[in-house]
Amino acid sequence: MKTIRTKPHRLPRDRYQGLISAAFTLRLEEPVPFFTTQEIVDVFVEHLRQATSECHVNTIYCFMPEHVHTIAVGTGESSDALRSIEVFKQNTGWWLKTNSPTVSWQKSFWDRIMRSTYELASKARYLVNNPVRRGLVKDWRQYPFTGGIGVILEEFLSDLSPF
Repeated sequence: MKTIRTKPHRLPRDRYQGLISAAFTLRLEEPVPFFTTQEIVDVFVEHLRQATSECHVNTIYCFMPEHVHTIAVGTGESSDALRSIEVFKQNTGWWLKTNSPTVSWQKSFWDRIMRSTYELASKARYLVNNPVRRGLVKDWRQYPFTGGIGVILEEFLSDLSPF
């Protein structure tokens, strides 16, 4: 019988540590519109705030109805972008199980480490314009579930504008 080898879909843990930037997309198991009220999104933003603080990263985020985009930016050598998402998913997974048992996260998530300021700028523009592409708003500033933790979103984007 032929052995099928699978390659890991994540880079080694140390690649997510330190002064790096990484984009993550987390999806709900069933694509139901869940992140649709300020009350729900505020709960998840607070969990994201706790996770990013614990892991020493600044984050920009966009909560779409059935998925979440984040970009974590390391603030020092002790930063751990991957761990921040793992902590966030664990804590919010428990919250979902307790408060909304029919909703859960997909087991895994998509990630990408950005290797240049140009790539970071491109991903950040993609993140904030997701609601515009979806037809939810005409300008990303109108979407209430996009923001920053540890950064002022408009300043963050402005600093990246030459790229």
